[in-house]
Amino acid sequence: MSLGVQSFVTWKRSQWDVCTNAPSFLEEIERLRSAGLANINIDLNCRTTAQTAESWMFFAERGDRNLAFHNVSVYMLEVDEDSRLGRELIAGGTRYHAHFVPDEDATSDFYLQAWRQV
Repeated sequence: MSLGVQSFVTWKRSQWDVCTNAPSFLEEIERLRSAGLANINIDLNCRTTAQTAESWMFFAERGDRNLAFHNVSVYMLEVDEDSRLGRELIAGGTRYHAHFVPDEDATSDFYLQAWRQV
């Protein structure tokens, strides 16, 4: 089973208008395990709007160690310059929470931290 979690941080997920949140994902994972599914994979994105060192640590502290995933795939959001978010980032604006997207250095740090954790 593979889950596109993207982030375990509830407040950040709401910015994407995603209906689920961190507690519900954790409940779903427990439900899958109770049903006998041991091979659970998750996808995380380390360059999402408002990702911070503190919010990324939530994964590092809670993710792999406590939940023992079979596989954790970590992605970095690629911003297309022709997209609404891309144009806003290039312009230095704030629409679409562009001013909260981590820069490339922070994103690299998050990725390397995840690589060390898992």
